[in-house]
This record gives sequence, C-alpha cells and structure tokens, in this order.
Amino acid sequence: GWYELAPLIRPHMYYSKEDGDDSITELDLLCLSDRMVKEDEYVGLRKRMSYVLEKFQGNPQAQERIRTRLSEARRLKHRIEGLVGSTVEELMAGPLPELDGEEAEEEKERTLCLVRHGQIRQHEGPIFLGQTDVPLSDLGREQARQAAESLKRIPLESPFLCCSDLSRARETAEIIGEALGLPIFLEEPGFREMALGDWDGRLVADVRREEPEEYERRGREFLTYKRSVGSENFYDLSYRASKALDRLMKQVEGDLILVAHGGTIKMLTAHLLGMPPERFLKEKIGNGQILVIKMQRGKGVLLPDQEESE
Repeated sequence: GWYELAPLIRPHMYYSKEDGDDSITELDLLCLSDRMVKEDEYVGLRKRMSYVLEKFQGNPQAQERIRTRLSEARRLKHRIEGLVGSTVEELMAGPLPELDGEEAEEEKERTLCLVRHGQIRQHEGPIFLGQTDVPLSDLGREQARQAAESLKRIPLESPFLCCSDLSRARETAEIIGEALGLPIFLEEPGFREMALGDWDGRLVADVRREEPEEYERRGREFLTYKRSVGSENFYDLSYRASKALDRLMKQVEGDLILVAHGGTIKMLTAHLLGMPPERFLKEKIGNGQILVIKMQRGKGVLLPDQEESE
C-alpha cells in the first residue's frame, strides 16, 4: 500500500484545508489525528501540540512553525466538527454510533465463498505463475465442476458470482456459473494473483540458476520482496485485493462466490478475519478448494471445511 499512502504522508506536516471544500478526506483525518494523538494515546489538540512546543523550547523559528500548524489544525478541526455535527471530544468520549438505514443493511450477515481456480495447463517444470495468463487443464475443468457440486450444498442467499479477469479464474467461474445457473457479475483485475514483474511465467529452475542471490533474497524476505517496478509483494496484493472486495461488497447485497487465486485468497482471508497477512501464507489451498467465510457487522468467521466435516 506504500504508493497509495505516500501522497497522504508527504504534505501532512504543513497541510491546510482549502476554503469552500466541504468534503472529509483521508488526508484530513490523517493530519488531524497526527496533531491529536501521542504514540497510541488520544491526548487532544492542545496537549499534543504543547509537547512539541516544549520539545523545541529555545528555538523561536521552530516554535513559530509549530504555532502555524496548531492554527491550521484548529481550523481543520472546527471544519470537520461542523460537518459531522459533534466535537472530536464528544465523539471520543461517547459510544460508537449505531448504523441505520442503508448502512445497517450493508452490515447484515453474509456468506462469502472463496474458490481457487482449477489446475492450469502444465509446463515442463514449476514456474513463477503470477499474472501470466494460462488456461485450465482438463483436470482443472473437472476440479471446477466438483467445486460447483460442493457449492450446491452450501446455503446461499441471492448469490453473485465474480472472478479475477485472468482466464484460469474466469473459465473456472464459467463452469461454476453454468452448473449453478448464475451469470458472472464481475471480472475484476483487482482479484488477480500477485504480479512478479519479469519473473512472471519463468521457470523456477531458470531463475534459481540465473539469479541465485535474488532467488535467495526472496526466500528470506518472502512477505516484503518486490522483484522490480510494477511488481508486488504480499502487502501490495493484500491492499489491492481487499480494496477490490470492499468495493464489490458495497455493490451487491446478496452472498458472494468469488473465484480467484491462491495468494489472493490467502490475503483476502486474513483481511476478512482481521489477521495479519502472514497468518495464512503457509496454508495450502488446493485447486478448486472452497473457503467459506461468514460475515456479520464487519467481522468474518472461517467455517469448517464442508467436505472434511462430512
């Protein structure tokens, strides 16, 4: 998420809200909270800025800049409070607001079925698949049919069928949709597998032989390693896929069947269960396997494997 976060961080020290702008943005909240929180404790605007003034006591230039920031922060605070109809102090002291109307409807219990695509056409050896577009094998199509039969046994309310736009996920979704009588509602690039840059589609043995240091480095820095500009690590994948899912959940009201990729499903599962990305990295998700997650008021619960429980 760094590239999305950097534009917020860059101007936050001297940020000021333009007159006539009645929106509340992420940058507004980031800058205001920066001036009202000390480490992990909410202390309020005046107390937080007094710490900084004391720190630079004896430095008139620094103190003048701090007072300018304090003045801008007060202006931003009053603007936001006027828009929401409460002071920050009242919001911090009171209970969380109850959702009603349309927002409450979005928080009702829902079931998400995360389905990994079927086996792909095989290569001469293991490859860094990434976002290389490879079709299903005959076995992969059979795995998709078996996944469809399993989905028939899962009680779903007005389900929507969605998938990654890569052909192995789309073809799996088409087979499932035909068996369940569901059209594909959305093919979403945000649900693609992790981009591996110029390693996408290359044989693992070739990379290991030709770039042994980078190969070893990826093993040591598995979560954070990025091959090149345009490639991703697991944190990038988690951010991209979870944002795509959040958008989708606002578009549809029923339950959801999402056909995607192993890495994507692991990151989405961690996101939905409120766990760190590394929690599911070592979990094995087979081709055609289904993870069922119950969502209620923003919290997810991973249900037991239906096939194993039977």
